[in-house]
Amino acid sequence: MKVLYALSIATGVLETLFFGGVVFGWPSMQYVLTREGYFSEFCDNTSSSTSSNNASDNAFRTCTEVESSFNLIFQISVFMFNISTFPMGYIQDKFGSWASRTIACLFNTIGYVLLSVMDAQSSWILYPAMIMISIAGIHFLIINTQLGNLSTPFRSVFVTLINVMFSESVITFLLLKIAYDRGARVQTFFYVMIGVSLLSWVRTFMLMPKTSIPFPLPDKSFKFGIYDLIALHKKSKTEPVENPTVFVNNIALSELKVEDKIKEKVPATKEIQEPQNQQTSVKKSFKDCVCSKLYWSNFAFYALGYIQFLFFLGTVITWLKNIGHADNEISFLTEVFGYILLGVCIVGPLNGTVADAVRKYYRGKIDDERLITLRGLLAQVIITSTLRILLAITTLAGQVYASMVLVTVFRGFLFGTAFNFIAQAFPPKHFGKLIGLTQALIGVFILLQYALFKIAADYSNGFLGVNVALLVTAVAGLFHPILVYRMAYPACCTSERE
Repeated sequence: MKVLYALSIATGVLETLFFGGVVFGWPSMQYVLTREGYFSEFCDNTSSSTSSNNASDNAFRTCTEVESSFNLIFQISVFMFNISTFPMGYIQDKFGSWASRTIACLFNTIGYVLLSVMDAQSSWILYPAMIMISIAGIHFLIINTQLGNLSTPFRSVFVTLINVMFSESVITFLLLKIAYDRGARVQTFFYVMIGVSLLSWVRTFMLMPKTSIPFPLPDKSFKFGIYDLIALHKKSKTEPVENPTVFVNNIALSELKVEDKIKEKVPATKEIQEPQNQQTSVKKSFKDCVCSKLYWSNFAFYALGYIQFLFFLGTVITWLKNIGHADNEISFLTEVFGYILLGVCIVGPLNGTVADAVRKYYRGKIDDERLITLRGLLAQVIITSTLRILLAITTLAGQVYASMVLVTVFRGFLFGTAFNFIAQAFPPKHFGKLIGLTQALIGVFILLQYALFKIAADYSNGFLGVNVALLVTAVAGLFHPILVYRMAYPACCTSERE
């Protein structure tokens, strides 16, 4: 079983690295496709043009309409990336990993097939291709996260690792840009990605469970993947059908005598999962969580920060042009930015370390576990808010390298802080629903990013106005750490307890 577990985990990490968050490597993709002349038909004869990347006679043209088209594709892809978590999550819970992974693999393979057959004359294909790849990517992350259940002592380490690999997925389009700059054809790169995507199909039925991996494992020899295939083959040859297995509070139970076993198992499980110092939090209903000030404060904090991150990512090339960089400088800076984004692998663990250090400091000084948790979260929120304000200032000042470094660090803290806040501040039994709701709402909310781009691109001082507005919202975002502080230090403030 150890070999099966190791192969499942190793291939899951690689799959998430190359397919998980590729949409966030959009600046590299946009650079290459702009050089190839995608959407150039939108430019009139007076639009400025530059020589192609390979210094051939085939020139390309770019203009505001071209940049707007690329930004719209990025925006729609991120929107579907977020909004699809609800229906795909339902499929995962209802029908299991094989069903949800089949859909994700299908989207992923078709997406790269579409990218491989498109050219500058069929630029519209980029819309469905990127939407499919984005939807597939987020669900590879969600489904692969359960592999951490295979190793209880290192469960948290694996979950952190898989999320870091998701952030590192910018490497996929960065490799495309590097290969393109060295003379490779765009279509050749996507042919390779089609071949690699087929390995995900193999993983689905050989190295992933038909349903899900419970936590804790029913026993140390828990079998899945190829063993599920063998079991299905044997079942088809025999008339008796084994009683299906259901899970109650992550404990495997036969549907036979389910009522009796639930009575025996559930109380014991609750004692393990719901410590006495968390009883107040655990008793909260899903409605209580959604109606709380903390949830909506965290959502607003996350949403506004997410918009700022996406605006920078989706307009970095346009921004570089706006502050006066030439095309050869933009090529260099885009590649540098791709490398800098890879540094999020350092930031992710650092974010969690800060919260753990604060909790460790207070654990021996106060007895209330909830206050200890909130104080750890407060440290993360304060650092994230500070990074957001600094990013807005450096972007407004036109400081390219500082902005690129800060957006990478900010990204690592923003996502880690927002998700960890939901995981720690609310009962674990509501985590999946709260994350799904948050991502679905975020998907709608971030449509504002496209409006910001249109303002920045269509008006002479548009970028200045948008960046000033982002700085103002970054400062206004301090409402969240203030609220968390009032709840984490009730003795210092008069506040309404959650």
